[in-house]
Parts: sequence; C-alpha cells; structure tokens
Amino acid sequence: MWWIWVLVFAGVLLVVEIVVGTIWLWRKLAAILGEVEQATGRLDELAHILEDVDTTMNKDMTAPEAP
Repeated sequence: MWWIWVLVFAGVLLVVEIVVGTIWLWRKLAAILGEVEQATGRLDELAHILEDVDTTMNKDMTAPEAP
C-alpha cells in the first residue's frame, strides 16, 4: 500500500515541475520578445535617420549649380 503513496507523490511532483517549468519558460520567452521589440524599435529609428540623411544628401547632389 505504501507504493501507491510513492506513486501519488511522484505524480504530484511531476505536475508541479511541469507547471513551474511552463511558467518559467513563458517568462523567459516574454523577456526575449521584449528585447526583440526594443531592438526592432531602435533599428526602425535608425532606418528613419539613415533615410533622412540619404534624402538630404541626394538633394545636395542633385541641385544644379548656376554658371
């Protein structure tokens, strides 16, 4: 009869480990996605800056010089 309690205890430990592991994994994934979103925002900002610089340089190069 004691082996039933050992099996029940092992089953409870397995369920607790799965729940805690799942929560830990979701928190890690949320942290990674937050960092990716932050990096994407920075890259988007950099792209806009480079686009503005490119537009400014093209305006300077295409301006006709008066003789």
